Amino acid sequence: MILILLGLTTGFSVPVLQQLAPDKDYRWTALIIGMIFIILSIVVYYCPPKSSTQSSLGQKLEGIPTELIKPFVARVNDLTEPQRRILSYISREGSGHNLVSQEMLETKFNQYNKGEVYYRLEQL
Repeated sequence: MILILLGLTTGFSVPVLQQLAPDKDYRWTALIIGMIFIILSIVVYYCPPKSSTQSSLGQKLEGIPTELIKPFVARVNDLTEPQRRILSYISREGSGHNLVSQEMLETKFNQYNKGEVYYRLEQL
């Protein structure tokens, strides 16, 4: 739109740039390029390009793991029992803007070594 304005006018004031004006040799170029971009944007709006990734409203999403496409409740149902206990603990202790550190989890779930706690957190 700015290119068209520059092509049609001798310039206009812009707060930061003061006077924005095209070179008189490039006014037609600015006008033509501006019109091309407006026509292109109309075409793209009414005929969008076909995409390999689509929304989650029953359409296919490529490149995204299926476990990330599932709703949160379904993902919680697929958790192993230890992961479910860790998530439950984080939900309880983390309510009210409280932070739950990895050290707190390692203390609470001391039956797992640090590497295993880290792995389970990474999977959550």
